[in-house]
Amino acid sequence: MQHIITLCILLLLLPMLFATAGAARAWRGAKEAQEQGERSNEPMQIIDEGIVCLHALRNHGVTKEQLYDMLRSKGLRTAEQVDCAFLDPFGQITVIEKSEKRP
Repeated sequence: MQHIITLCILLLLLPMLFATAGAARAWRGAKEAQEQGERSNEPMQIIDEGIVCLHALRNHGVTKEQLYDMLRSKGLRTAEQVDCAFLDPFGQITVIEKSEKRP
């Protein structure tokens, strides 16, 4: 019985572990880019109306896989669900989701 409970807890914690690992990779990539002087101190838009800005990702040293890890940690599956997203100098992402009711 204890093994089943332990397994259930582990299965519940795995998604959080992977999301945290993705955010840590993105932070390390952003930190390396900052050390190389490739980044500004301003947040940069990385998604615009569901379209990923690959140039902005490269400037921040973030891969598409890392971006999608960060989106999953916010409960989103695809970039198409995002109206816009910004990456700050510290590797944190701010997401504005598309509203279901659009004028």
